[in-house]
Amino acid sequence: IKCTGTNKQVIICNMILGKLVFFLTPYCFAQIVHNGDFENGAKDPWICRGCQGHIGGPGHNSGYSFYADHRTERWNGPAQFLNVEEVDALDSLDVTFIFSLLPDEDVDVFWKMMCEDENGKHTETLYEGSITGGKWTTVSEKITLPEMAKGASSIDLYMEGFPETASWRLDDVTMFSGNVETTTPTLTSPGPSSTTTSSRPPYTGNVLENGNFETGMDPWVCNGCRGSVGAPSHSGSNSFLADERQARWAGPHQVLNTNVIDSLSKLNLAFNFSIYSEDHISEYIWKITVTKGEETKYFDLHHGSVSAADWKTTFTYITFPEFVREAQHIELYLEAFPETAAIRIDDVFLYDEDASDWVTDANNRIDQIRKKNVNIAFVVGNESSEGITLEVTQKTHDFAFGSAVQSIQISQCLGDDTPYCSFAKENFNYMTDTYRMKWPEQEPNQGELNLDSMEVVDKFIQWADENDMKVRGHSLLWARAQNNPEWVGTLEGETLIKAMENRVNTAVTMYDGFVTHWDVINEMIGNHFYVENSGNPNIRVEMINRAKELSPDTLLFVNEYGVLLGKYGRFGYFQELLRELLAGGAKIDAIGLQGHVTEDDLVEVSTIKLHLDQIWEEFKLPIWITEFTFNVAGDIADPDHSIHAEQVENFYRLAFSHEAVHGVLMWQFQQTGNHEGSSLVNSDMSPNKAGEAYQRLYHQEWRSSHVLDPTFTSEGQADFAFRGFKGKYDFKLIKDGETIYFGEYELLDDADLMCIYLGDFFQCNF
Repeated sequence: IKCTGTNKQVIICNMILGKLVFFLTPYCFAQIVHNGDFENGAKDPWICRGCQGHIGGPGHNSGYSFYADHRTERWNGPAQFLNVEEVDALDSLDVTFIFSLLPDEDVDVFWKMMCEDENGKHTETLYEGSITGGKWTTVSEKITLPEMAKGASSIDLYMEGFPETASWRLDDVTMFSGNVETTTPTLTSPGPSSTTTSSRPPYTGNVLENGNFETGMDPWVCNGCRGSVGAPSHSGSNSFLADERQARWAGPHQVLNTNVIDSLSKLNLAFNFSIYSEDHISEYIWKITVTKGEETKYFDLHHGSVSAADWKTTFTYITFPEFVREAQHIELYLEAFPETAAIRIDDVFLYDEDASDWVTDANNRIDQIRKKNVNIAFVVGNESSEGITLEVTQKTHDFAFGSAVQSIQISQCLGDDTPYCSFAKENFNYMTDTYRMKWPEQEPNQGELNLDSMEVVDKFIQWADENDMKVRGHSLLWARAQNNPEWVGTLEGETLIKAMENRVNTAVTMYDGFVTHWDVINEMIGNHFYVENSGNPNIRVEMINRAKELSPDTLLFVNEYGVLLGKYGRFGYFQELLRELLAGGAKIDAIGLQGHVTEDDLVEVSTIKLHLDQIWEEFKLPIWITEFTFNVAGDIADPDHSIHAEQVENFYRLAFSHEAVHGVLMWQFQQTGNHEGSSLVNSDMSPNKAGEAYQRLYHQEWRSSHVLDPTFTSEGQADFAFRGFKGKYDFKLIKDGETIYFGEYELLDDADLMCIYLGDFFQCNF
């Protein structure tokens, strides 16, 4: 059954269809989820794991739904233990899964099933997808349950979501065997503007009105609370007090002038505010709600926390979604937890900064930090210096330009390169393996190393070494439970600690001298598997320091995603993580920031630069971008990669211009299928527009290859000078069309060089 017509007709049709399927399913098919419509007004047999679950309105198309609130971890959410006898009775593990969701904000949703039998527990993801906030979305999928579900002693169906603090309503949950086919319309929106700035001049002044509250409260209101202005203030005489709050969403609101928003030169805006509370605010969130046509959406702008009885001033950048353009209603508001805490705000300013000169500024920084001066004198003895030129050719960069690769493809290139290997060799100087160096691949069964896979890694490293390329190790450990070997998930206490020690000892020793870096524990924000299951709060520090003890010359990294753009508060969480690890004595050498630009995000230069500046200023540790991607899931319509090309150029120019950044690795230059949006190449390995943009930077703009005339000549001597990018060079001295000297040099600092002709060869001081 497929609904067609206008968007509104399709939505109404699907609402009716979803309810029809829900009511008919128990009579026609084997339904294994109970009370999925919540119409009896009770939760049972549902629970809200790690959160507060309530039954109430609105429902999807009736009176009740399940509301999951007060979530603080990704795994918090609705769960139900299924009847194992009903699952055993299914005629097939191929089932239809339907649910409707109304999130308060955009969420990434993961439905999972954990089955347990005498052999232990097994977890499998049944569905994952992104759901737009502020509206009901119905999903219908054909899925296959894990084989372990048959004969299991316990089956737990549960829902995870990111961001960890998002709330949502769930309704019409059905899972049944049978042949019902439903199609939910995909509502598409236009892609974002492909430019960081526009032809519009920047809007002058505060986008908000009365941000210092010196003229009273208007046009601010206190939604769900009592609002007033007065002392104490952060500056001036007044601040805005939101008191008598009873819900997380209760707080200050201001309706924005849509004409002002439409006049902005860009949607990445400078945001300054001060916040105060007598209570510790564990989380506050600035949000906007936007109504456009018949659709209303909610967007997170900035997350943070504030200590009790202490004014906190924040300067950051926030990005409005493209959806705000030509909207009828836009409202800025502040949420905070705990729900009952009174909060004060002051000095709330939102500015459209002029970023038109950012490229010029970045290029000036590049010239300053990535280039060095070379003076080189050739003493040619009795030879005349007339007709002499110096050909300077840069072969490699000191800065790391790299990519994650499929090691199985690289391993097949010893002796004869394929187009895949040729592209890697010609366009990068650093590589990392996508998967085969991770624990689940290298030790799938306890105590049994996957020697076949490890042989592939050895050949991959050999090929890299033969082609003067370096290799990062990714990753020793992964803090997310499901990214560990399956057998590790059942371990606790000393048994888990011993397994982690064995993993670190084996991998670090095996690759000592062969990899320059290790991501020691990947993605620790919000993932506490090692700490919780080991019972050792210092386990992360101990593993990092054990790796350093085994391989002192290998740089050890903390590697994390979502930090550069700082969505969902991840920038602040990362700062807290680093402070905690360093205070605990962790021997961290460098910081890995993954650089996945996802969903409909763009490379917001101001936001990324600010976060790089702040991390460098506080920690003074080298920063590497370890996994850059753009539009990897194809959320932005970009069939010819023209938007992708601009984002690649912006991202690399910004990173290369920052003194703290020592390298940029993308996460696979060749992507296929659903991930093709982030690929640099076409199926025949020819570069697409994004690949061409990257190659222009790598091979042309940021290369120093010249034919130089002498800056000074005298009888028997010719002097040359140039300013070049740091890296390895070939020097070729040519006289009257013939090469009289050839040599290699690695430029790392300003240098005064000399080569003296000694009859049949040149003696150089380098």
